[in-house]
Amino acid sequence: MSANDPMIAYREQSVARVAQEAERVARVRASGFVPPECGDAIPAAPSRGGVATFTPRSSLPDGENGWKFENTGYRGRSGLRCADVFDRMIARSTPKRPCILSPSQIAMGRTYAVLSESYAAAGCKSLSLESTAGRGGDPSAFIDAVIDQGRRLTLIHNRIGMGVAKSIRRRRPSGETRVPITDRQLVDAVCLQDRSVSQVLMSNGWAKGNGDASSTMVADLMQALSDALTRMMGPVRSGRITHTTLGSGPLPRWPDGQ
Repeated sequence: MSANDPMIAYREQSVARVAQEAERVARVRASGFVPPECGDAIPAAPSRGGVATFTPRSSLPDGENGWKFENTGYRGRSGLRCADVFDRMIARSTPKRPCILSPSQIAMGRTYAVLSESYAAAGCKSLSLESTAGRGGDPSAFIDAVIDQGRRLTLIHNRIGMGVAKSIRRRRPSGETRVPITDRQLVDAVCLQDRSVSQVLMSNGWAKGNGDASSTMVADLMQALSDALTRMMGPVRSGRITHTTLGSGPLPRWPDGQ
């Protein structure tokens, strides 16, 4: 057979397609990889997306009056959870450009996301009244819990305020349209929509379509996000708010009347 034989060209194309398909399947399987420290009980799921490991820890009695923290994961293994925008911020940080958000601020952002999702789903027909912990399935107790969630969200929204995280200082000579970014829009975009600060800048006309945002803009918006998360936690008064680290970091507590 000559080098220009159609059968040879067809076989070469088939081999190339098989190699490309094998590479594609390998990428899909790698995207659902489960770290060895989590064990083999967690199935590989490429659709799960980015993941992060954590160590489940609980406070257990130590003697008559003491307490100790121990790993309470299944067979002593680490747990696995879906990674969020805060995990990506930490993963992309470097010693020269660290993530300025503290563990308490990140915990507040995640708490706000869970509270907002739970409150938005309160009217779903599939939500079981019996799932309300410690309520005995009492419908009135369920409604009280939803009202309490609404009050907490209103409190958080008031703490965020109506300020502007990124304002327009002058009109662009090029005619580009830049939309002011309020503190509430910034917090909701990051915490609820899982968008990075660069994506927020791009969607509001502050960066090019390829995500090219200047480091100054990103730093300014990150500082605005940090300030908003601090306000969302509320005033800390001695003896009224405590933080306990159980695996994923400190969780915000709600003081009376705050």
